[in-house]
Amino acid sequence: MRYADLHCDALWRASLHPEEFSRLESEPFSGFDGRIQAFALFLSEDADGNALFDAQLALFHRWLDEGNLTLWDEKNGKYNKTAAFLTIENAGKLSHDRWNAEFLWKHGIRFASLTWNGENPLAGGCETGGPIREAGFHFVKAMREAGTIPDVSHLSEKGFYQLADAYDGVFVATHSNAASVLPHKRNLSDDQLKILFARGGLVGLNLHAPFVSEKTPCSRKESIEALNRHLKHLLDLGGAEHLALGCDYDGGTPLFGLSGVKDLAIYYDDVLKYFGTAVADRLFYDNVSEFLSRRF
Repeated sequence: MRYADLHCDALWRASLHPEEFSRLESEPFSGFDGRIQAFALFLSEDADGNALFDAQLALFHRWLDEGNLTLWDEKNGKYNKTAAFLTIENAGKLSHDRWNAEFLWKHGIRFASLTWNGENPLAGGCETGGPIREAGFHFVKAMREAGTIPDVSHLSEKGFYQLADAYDGVFVATHSNAASVLPHKRNLSDDQLKILFARGGLVGLNLHAPFVSEKTPCSRKESIEALNRHLKHLLDLGGAEHLALGCDYDGGTPLFGLSGVKDLAIYYDDVLKYFGTAVADRLFYDNVSEFLSRRF
């Protein structure tokens, strides 16, 4: 099987705990025929954004040099390699001289979120509810020039609709679930999901337990059942061609029994059983691969 994941925080975690990540191990990826992994440059709200960005970027290039990753292109995600690309989470923590197309293009940033959960000079996050600010709209324009796609996963509801009104391009939610299944500020409403689908975007199914189920699953069976409720709802809304994984590993609290990449084959088999081959392959790989090939 093949898999593609739109969000992990391995770079952030490794920058904080280098002793745990002396090198990126290849073993978790070894059971997959094709792998695409998005690595987020997460800029935490209490950090020096530029310094943290630079540290994580250097680590990413070290992992590339060590040979366990290769930069994504249209071909190499289909073979026995882990094809990687970068995203930014909380771009408002960067200094304003980095809010430009040249900077994004230079570093190959494919997706970028304006904010995390709180406020910053670009926009307000889902916890605080603030709007996109003037600087944020300028940054979105720079993203378009660079070919970087907006990520709305942490954006406030107000900011989401501002973006949808002011920006006619595609956008994604790299790691968000359905609010109709679990009302949570980080999950998206049916209306938001329909707008995103209509724009041709992707929604990454998030395996962070508090975004999946109000009751913390205590078995793998419960975890899969809870996750499948979100999957079914996304399908019912017409999202078959917009589904993806946004596992949130290394940054969140994983579901019981689905704690890492090595467990994804188990979930694939379950999706295959209950939703069929076409849905399983689209969720796990095909939608992301096709989206990247069309856009980049």
